[in-house]
Amino acid sequence: TAPAPAKAAGPIVNFAGPDPVLRLGAALSRYHAPDGRERDGSLWYLATVANPSGHAVTRVLLAEEPVDAALHIFPRPTRAMILQAASSDGAVTVEHERAFGRHAYRVTLPPASTVALAIRLGSAGASPSILAWNEPALVAYRGRLSVFIAVAAGLIADGVGITCGLVLP
Repeated sequence: TAPAPAKAAGPIVNFAGPDPVLRLGAALSRYHAPDGRERDGSLWYLATVANPSGHAVTRVLLAEEPVDAALHIFPRPTRAMILQAASSDGAVTVEHERAFGRHAYRVTLPPASTVALAIRLGSAGASPSILAWNEPALVAYRGRLSVFIAVAAGLIADGVGITCGLVLP
């Protein structure tokens, strides 16, 4: 179970904004639970999010890799991930959303609401970042990414085929 969140100290993030992707990094503040760190080393963070519009708004939360992850001599043991998410308001729906990855959460805010989200992050580094996607943008991004990967794999396979054709008599 998640700790009872209080108001976060960071800025309020507008979930109803027009941007397809919102970065919650600046809005995250550490939540110092009475017991301190979790057993697995993960940490709790708070973010205040708002929906000033007249209709419910849904965003999908995904943890972003730390910017300096590629600069480490030894690789990180795991990717950054959201392990749990909870809200200070019972009217807010927080669901584990496996369609977008093992550690994705769908958050639906009711109209005209401001709530604190408690998020437990694992392997997130010193300055964690969370992306809040609207679903159509995330689906489009995943589609473009899969096309890019297919094209890159095809080019690599062509290169291997040409190289093998030149080497083998």
